[in-house]
Amino acid sequence: MKKAEFGSVAFFRRLIALGTLIILLVLALALILTSNRLGKIKEDLDYYKSNNAAGSVLAESTAVQKDGEHFDYEMMYPDMYVSSPSEHTRLYDAERFAYLTFTGSANEVTESILDALAMYDVKGTFFIYGGESEEAKAVMKRIVDEGHAIGVYAYDQSQKELYSSIDTYMESFHKQFVLIDDATGVKTNIFRFAGGTTNKYNAVIRQPLCAEMVRRGFSYYDWNCTGGDNLAGATKESIVETALATGGEKQRLFMMLHCTKANGATAQALPDIIEHYRDAGYEFKAITNDIQPMAFE
Repeated sequence: MKKAEFGSVAFFRRLIALGTLIILLVLALALILTSNRLGKIKEDLDYYKSNNAAGSVLAESTAVQKDGEHFDYEMMYPDMYVSSPSEHTRLYDAERFAYLTFTGSANEVTESILDALAMYDVKGTFFIYGGESEEAKAVMKRIVDEGHAIGVYAYDQSQKELYSSIDTYMESFHKQFVLIDDATGVKTNIFRFAGGTTNKYNAVIRQPLCAEMVRRGFSYYDWNCTGGDNLAGATKESIVETALATGGEKQRLFMMLHCTKANGATAQALPDIIEHYRDAGYEFKAITNDIQPMAFE
């Protein structure tokens, strides 16, 4: 075969053919890697769809311990253990319950929400982050003193950083756990995953993280309805409308609302929300860790 001279038409044809072959090989490799990654993510999501109760996660954690394996994070924060319930109450039964949950910091908006709840003698659940100031600690103490439940929402709010590893999450959780304990004297045994149990940042660590938190005695709670008070331009009217539309007639309402400084309209909406569901036969309760965990499907 005649050798193609540099700069000739034949040379450039061979060069283009070689370049095309290399591109095809790179694309094929990328497709294989992407397919494997998607397969792992799908397997992870399928796991949580079919194992939506903490009991299944606890069983997995126990199985790991039986195999004699231990991870470094299991040795971290020996003070971060709480009593787990002997059993969880059923998630669905003949009675109707509404759990009003508020995610945010302890501030003046939180106090206005507490005022609204007190008017109706309703107990809520507050998943708190931050709160190192004396003012915030006083609000957290008020939450507990008035019979509401308080839980952890992790100290750090950057979900990308928070879920970068189990160690990182545990560090943030522990910092908030201690803050709440110092302010209220309560070693809370309930929490909410920032962004919910299933989010785009925790796919890699979700299964072992859930198992570890359950192993330590904690119960976690997502939501199945919301007031949409975290949306831009939310008003009293829009919050009430969204809350009633998403809550519908579910037997157990785990309603997500917020108590950041931007949620001034939330307290204004509470009377209409409470009156609607009370008239519909719902009993309002604070979350305790014997309640069957509510996790996204």
